[in-house]
This record gives sequence, C-alpha cells and structure tokens, in this order.
Amino acid sequence: MGLLMGASVLDNVLARLVRVLQARLPRGERPDAAPGSAKRIRIEPLPVPVVQPEDALPHLHCPSLEHFRDNYLIPQKPVVLEGIIDHWPCMKKWR
Repeated sequence: MGLLMGASVLDNVLARLVRVLQARLPRGERPDAAPGSAKRIRIEPLPVPVVQPEDALPHLHCPSLEHFRDNYLIPQKPVVLEGIIDHWPCMKKWR
C-alpha cells in the first residue's frame, strides 16, 4: 500500500524490498513455450463472500455526534455512515 500511495518511509525501505524480491523471481521462459509466444491464463473470479445478517455492519444516516461518539467511536465498533456530506456544496454541484 505504501508503494501504491507513493510513501517513501524509513529511507525508502519499501522500494528497496521490491528490488530484492524482484531479483529473486525466476527469469526466463517456460521450456514448453515457444520463444515470443504468450499463453493466456484463465483466472476464475473469486466467489462473492456471503455476509450473514448478524455479521453485517450497521448503517446510520446522519447520526448525531454524541450518538456516533458514544456508540461507535469510543467502543471502536465499525459502522457505515450515510448522508453525512450530502449538504456539502460540491455534492450538489458535481453529483
């Protein structure tokens, strides 16, 4: 994630780690492949996970700050907040 976000942390340790790992990757073509040919590998999509209702995250529409703080922030429970930036001018201008 740090590489994707362009983060250069700890003396660019992530980029140096990538270079070391790339150097250890096997090089060359497979013996059964003709030079210059490329075979497509079919990758099956992963199944969509089924979320049971008791495991689903609660959705709150514009909760008060007190309610959010007391019920989710302080106990560190996940929640999906909906409609909390609908009043921002950019949400009307660039829908």
